[in-house]
Amino acid sequence: MSLTLDEPDTFASLADCALEQMPYPVVVLDRDLRLRLANAAARERLDAVAMGEDPCPPFDAVLARSGRIPADVRLRILSCCGAEVRGRNTRGRHDAVFSLSPGHTIALFARRLGPDRWMVVLEDRHRAAGPGGEAEESHRDRLTGIGNRHHIEKQLAAALCDDDPDSQPAILVFDIDRFRSINDHLGRNGGDALLRAVAGRLRHATRDADQLARLEGDQFAVLQHNGQSADHLAARLVDLLNRPYLVRGEVVTSGISLGVARAPGDGATASELLHHADLARREAKDAGGHAWRRFGQSMADRARSRLDLESDLRKALALGQLSLAYQPKVNLRTRAVTGFEALARWTHPKRGMVPPALFIPVAEDIRLIASIGDWALRTACQEAAAWPEPLTVAVNVSARQLDDGQHFLTQVAVSLRESGLPARRLELEITESALTRRPDEARALLRDLHEMGVRIAIDDFGTGYSSLGQLRTFPFDSIKIDRSFVSSLDSDHDSGALVRAIATLGSGLGMTVIAEGVETRNQARMVEADGCTDIQGFLIGRPVPAAEVRALLARNMSDLLDA
Repeated sequence: MSLTLDEPDTFASLADCALEQMPYPVVVLDRDLRLRLANAAARERLDAVAMGEDPCPPFDAVLARSGRIPADVRLRILSCCGAEVRGRNTRGRHDAVFSLSPGHTIALFARRLGPDRWMVVLEDRHRAAGPGGEAEESHRDRLTGIGNRHHIEKQLAAALCDDDPDSQPAILVFDIDRFRSINDHLGRNGGDALLRAVAGRLRHATRDADQLARLEGDQFAVLQHNGQSADHLAARLVDLLNRPYLVRGEVVTSGISLGVARAPGDGATASELLHHADLARREAKDAGGHAWRRFGQSMADRARSRLDLESDLRKALALGQLSLAYQPKVNLRTRAVTGFEALARWTHPKRGMVPPALFIPVAEDIRLIASIGDWALRTACQEAAAWPEPLTVAVNVSARQLDDGQHFLTQVAVSLRESGLPARRLELEITESALTRRPDEARALLRDLHEMGVRIAIDDFGTGYSSLGQLRTFPFDSIKIDRSFVSSLDSDHDSGALVRAIATLGSGLGMTVIAEGVETRNQARMVEADGCTDIQGFLIGRPVPAAEVRALLARNMSDLLDA
């Protein structure tokens, strides 16, 4: 049954948008305790039949017809709502908790919305029951109130020992997409509040028989003793937990990556099933998140390959398998090479050339990227010092390097001093996403680097979330327009408009504007007409080893651009 407020359209629309998304049952009552609105969760909890045909049925009749709440609890709920409506409490709200069964309670929150309107929230709460009906602290996660890893492992092991042939337990494991950046933005208390909100939605979306747990950090699990509907639950959780949250006054949009493993085909032990569900979770995460995957044996094979790659990458730096290649940048006015970008390359004795798109994300995941970044900075400065003035060298900086600003500042100073490269010939390229993790600390670090004389470029510009604010507050010398805009210039009018807008903005702020990924003369002409000052891409040169830089400098770039 669809109920809407008999208020002005604007207010009704706002109420529908806000209340319909809430994971808990929410109803709006009038002074006579008649039902004026019920969100989706309330309609599901009370069921549409209980609401009858009356557009504004009495709340006590709805509760009675639903049959899901005992009579004594129903009377206490109505009493609390009546006390709020009659204004007998001075706090402007009425809160209460009612026990339905051991470990299962309903929490009621009543709030005055305005003249003749009150909002009532009914939240189901479950807790793990131990001896005497008390929660077993060793099995409960203190932050969220649901089970912990020990609890879910014990329950899963017991389910696997069940002699019932129809018992095929399934385990669902998920984590929150972008939780680290959200936690950095909201602070620890905000991150904890989000975790509690996720646990609350999880309780609402699962059955009483399902076992819930927070495994660690932002990772959760659900055990279904009969996993026939595990795929259906996985899709439901992805939908429900991808909806926005209101955390400490801010709207937070995230999502989850979820994996499913089901006995007996996906594993015979609790640890094996949990591991396989986690592998499926990683596949969902690698696919971009906001999704779920069912475990398949190919996932285990890929996981073993990934472990081998991680092991080889850890050795690569020490064994001298990494090197730098340099891609030229050309000024469109002078048709001269102005500098090079240093790009990491990995030559494995058995694998051969390992693509950066493969090993750089792995280095990020295993926290090796900062060490590789330090090596790249030292090597680039040493090799660029042999180039003729005033050629510059650009080095990419990872978010991990920015996390330890003092260490990175020292690394830059030492690399310049030991190589003899003037600071003005070093450019550090930093992505927008790296700056959003700890913006205040990053801003202070970049200003210190700028005072040393080092140039700062914002890389992949246009793909982040706060570009204009960053240009205004960070000390950038250059903007690099992301290659995705350049590659679609011939076919997408919007891409051309974006390139022109960025170029105009950059030139107005006195910055060099570099178009990345230029592969054709037509693209070069278009970005030049749009106001870009420099280009980089295969049209003017692929990345080359340091030994081939001088030969590349001898080429006539005008022939490439103007032929």
